[in-house]
Amino acid sequence: MKKITLNFIFLSTLLFVIVNQANANRVKGAGAELCGNMITDLDNNREYFYRQYGNWILGFISALNLTESYGVRGKDVSNRLIFETVVNDCRNSTHKRVVDVVIDIYEKLR
Repeated sequence: MKKITLNFIFLSTLLFVIVNQANANRVKGAGAELCGNMITDLDNNREYFYRQYGNWILGFISALNLTESYGVRGKDVSNRLIFETVVNDCRNSTHKRVVDVVIDIYEKLR
């Protein structure tokens, strides 16, 4: 029984890694970057990278809104607040990808 459980855990973990790697390759542009890279970029040249990452984030949220069947999320939230929330969350999770942080925030928007 213990061997079956260990095999199940191993196979589940392997499947999780494979699926996450496959999804990682679907994201293009600034959202594919690690949060730590985004923070470094912003610290080095905030004006330039604010546009690069900010536009990607807002475009991604817009695309998600187009797929929603029940309404638009974040319509009453300023673009700057969305961006700063992503930056703050990324500062606390430098190992995550920007897209994953944006999705987490998007799911909280109403």
